[in-house]
Parts: sequence; structure tokens; C-alpha cells
Amino acid sequence: MKIIDDLPFIKNIKKQYQQVLKQLNVYFFIQSFIYFIMFYFYNFFFFQLTYQQYFSLQYFKVLKNINFIFLNYIQEALHLH
Repeated sequence: MKIIDDLPFIKNIKKQYQQVLKQLNVYFFIQSFIYFIMFYFYNFFFFQLTYQQYFSLQYFKVLKNINFIFLNYIQEALHLH
């Protein structure tokens, strides 16, 4: 396995994946942060969510979890962690 890892094109692919992972991490973090701010302030000013908005909030939580599972899966596969 070590020999394969040392091949130049494998190293190159790993480097590219690391860059993509960094971009995705930043993107998902910003996305999550924006939704958090939106819902936090909505709650703060209006004190209660409608059913639909609560449902959306759950949806975004699930989406965020899926994103992190996906990222962890890639990291595990490439031993980047």
C-alpha cells in the first residue's frame, strides 16, 4: 500500500482532494452558520416557529449531518485525517 501511496499521480490526486475538502468544509461551515443565524434571530424576535419552519430547521440539521458524514467518508478513504 505504501508503494502505491508514493506514486506521483496518487500524491497529486490526494493533494487535489485535500484542497477540495478544505473548500467543502468552509462552504458547509458558512452554510450552517448562515442557517443558524437566520433561525436564531427568527426565534429571538418572533418567539415561535411555524411547523413548516421547524421542519426546515430539522431538514438543515439532517443536511449538515449528511455533509459531515460524506466528508468523513472521503477523509477515511484517503487517510487524510
